[in-house]
Amino acid sequence: MSYRMAYDHSETIAAITSVAGGATSVNHPAPPHSVHVLQIHGTADSVIAYEGGNLNRFEDTAGREVSRPYPGAVETVERWASYNGCTLEKTSAKNLDLDRLLPGAETAVTQHTENCKNGGSSELWTISGGVHSPDISDSFSRQIVEWLLAHPKP
Repeated sequence: MSYRMAYDHSETIAAITSVAGGATSVNHPAPPHSVHVLQIHGTADSVIAYEGGNLNRFEDTAGREVSRPYPGAVETVERWASYNGCTLEKTSAKNLDLDRLLPGAETAVTQHTENCKNGGSSELWTISGGVHSPDISDSFSRQIVEWLLAHPKP
């Protein structure tokens, strides 16, 4: 939902954070305005797979399963880097401790911030061994709010 909101309302949305979410498999043209994007995703997520997959839903009246593909976390972040005009070359920042059940600073930070359009960037926080609903650390919410506040609309 946050990716859809960012895409449809890029003129007003400065930044979004998606925790264990997925974007659409359809690669649309870039939205008219840049949006800072942060994806937080666990590598052991069995609901929305880190590498991408298919959502299976019963949609027809006969109860037949209809499969809908979705991209993985890396592909989603790279797509938004492209939308924002960033180079696909990524940089790393200091690891974070986002999941209290996993030892140490288990979350790798990957950023696409080079040559981006004003008001856009794309970032991935990968929780190594993290599941769909991480047992969030005491600093999890603060770190997300700080990230959002550091990425205002120009």
